[in-house]
Amino acid sequence: MINIVDAPGLLEKLEQLGRRLGVVIRYELLGEDEDLAQTKSGLCRLKENRVLLVDSRLGPIDRCRVIIAEIKQLEIGSVYIPPVVRQLLEEPESDSNSAAGLVDRDNELD
Repeated sequence: MINIVDAPGLLEKLEQLGRRLGVVIRYELLGEDEDLAQTKSGLCRLKENRVLLVDSRLGPIDRCRVIIAEIKQLEIGSVYIPPVVRQLLEEPESDSNSAAGLVDRDNELD
């Protein structure tokens, strides 16, 4: 599990992995809806580039969740993946307690 303190370092590792996979990660204000649950982030193709659009209003943990979910869909091949990132990529998506192994310790119930 990764807690909120670890999220910025993990986010940087995920961004690096995205670049190695040929994905441009862009943080954009997506939509005007204040309900972030309604805002969609995701991978798209822009001309010949793969671009991952991530809503800039998301915090580090949610940004990590988005990037992990999209990277799971890609053919990774022989690209080096740091062990902590590999572990998160290999976790089943149905982990209801902590989506993508990420836990926001500030909002966690005891």
